[in-house]
Amino acid sequence: MIDFFISYTTVDQERADWIAATLREAGYTTVHQAWDFRPGESFMSEMKKALQDCTRMIAVYTTEYFKSVNTEIEWTAAFNVGKLIPVRVRECDIPVMLKPVIYIDFVGLDTAAARVALLDGVKRRGVEPSDRPLDTSRRGTFDRSEEHTSELQSPCNL
Repeated sequence: MIDFFISYTTVDQERADWIAATLREAGYTTVHQAWDFRPGESFMSEMKKALQDCTRMIAVYTTEYFKSVNTEIEWTAAFNVGKLIPVRVRECDIPVMLKPVIYIDFVGLDTAAARVALLDGVKRRGVEPSDRPLDTSRRGTFDRSEEHTSELQSPCNL
């Protein structure tokens, strides 16, 4: 079984190359069109095989990605079977069907930060915070100002 199939448009090949190389350097296996689809093979057959054989599919989100018929086939298939891992590499409008899907966001990140975001994002389990996010000495409130002293309400309290 292949860990990741990288879905992208040719306009974003450089970004897809970087994602595939980063994942391979981290010990994951990938199927990447530019590196793994060979002359004489059927593109549609290779795409179908990659989707069937991968554990998850990385969708390289850009405006061009969402205009492509081939990538729509790929992301729709991956979405329908729970294999989709979106990575937004440039500002773009995300189709309404995919808006609720959490994505890895490279926009505004340098290469080192994008690498961390990618490798943390593809982990099967959540990332442990490096610092405790809430001062537990002040139980019941997220607001650390002296003016606000009301306690947090349970979402189940009606």
